[in-house]
Amino acid sequence: MKKLLEQISIKAIELGESDFSEKQIIESWLGRESATQSDINHLEKRLGVVLPDDYKLFLKMSNGFKATTHVDITFEPTDRVDYLSNFENYNGSLSFYDDMDGYQEISLQFKKSILIGGIEEEQIFLLLPPVGNMEKWRYWQFANWIPGEEEYENLEAHFIDVLNLLEELIEEKDI
Repeated sequence: MKKLLEQISIKAIELGESDFSEKQIIESWLGRESATQSDINHLEKRLGVVLPDDYKLFLKMSNGFKATTHVDITFEPTDRVDYLSNFENYNGSLSFYDDMDGYQEISLQFKKSILIGGIEEEQIFLLLPPVGNMEKWRYWQFANWIPGEEEYENLEAHFIDVLNLLEELIEEKDI
């Protein structure tokens, strides 16, 4: 995944749709300093979960990642990651599921979902913990211009989509 994040950084800087710092441009890296194992352990303890391995690997490479375009998501550092229900901006929007027949499961999933990207942005990225013995972690992206969630198999699949979009935007720009 490190190579993928490096490619994303290079392409995003080439595209130039976001404000990047001089350091980010010189280093061709939109990531942050790596999270320590202690940072990750503290986050897991605070949330009361064991986070998925690919997300922990991401944090060890970069404790957060800058949005690549004006419609991309900023992945947050461990000290800003929390349950979606703990964010005032989103908490009220969850309650409408409680009153709808058949939506208790969705409401419960949202209340247990972890916001890892997009705080105060037009879209968010959530980790949804496994429910029951058979389920695995789920990776959901929500944007105000996309109906419903966009689900990813894993975090790498999301970043592959980001890289593909950057390449398309660069190609369109060059035409």
